Amino acid sequence: MAFDSCVNLTSITIPASVTSIGGGAFYACHNLTNVTFSANVTNIEAVTFYMCGELTRITIPASVTTIGDGAFQDCFRLSGVYFQGDAPKIGSFLFSAGRQQVPATIYYLPGTTGWGKTFGGRPTAVWKQ
Repeated sequence: MAFDSCVNLTSITIPASVTSIGGGAFYACHNLTNVTFSANVTNIEAVTFYMCGELTRITIPASVTTIGDGAFQDCFRLSGVYFQGDAPKIGSFLFSAGRQQVPATIYYLPGTTGWGKTFGGRPTAVWKQ
């Protein structure tokens, strides 16, 4: 929980030395609006971005193969999650928000695999760059 409840954090760049983002690393960073991942990240653990209420869009690099339970739970303003690679293995409640779902649409690139009409309970669409 490296940045747990760090309300002054608005932007973060995950460096190339990081391959796994620990569970709850950005838990309740309410003002976090921008996350940039390095291409070396392969794992986003459980509740990593739980309650990051100002996060509206996030791009997941092709290197990510697993995303844990509730990683984007209660991210009420998250409207778009953009995947650069194949669909990763995911945990449960990925995009839940209490009895609701986070409003995100899941975007994927043409030619990537594992995508259906929904992903983690959210609708999918082809990402037209």
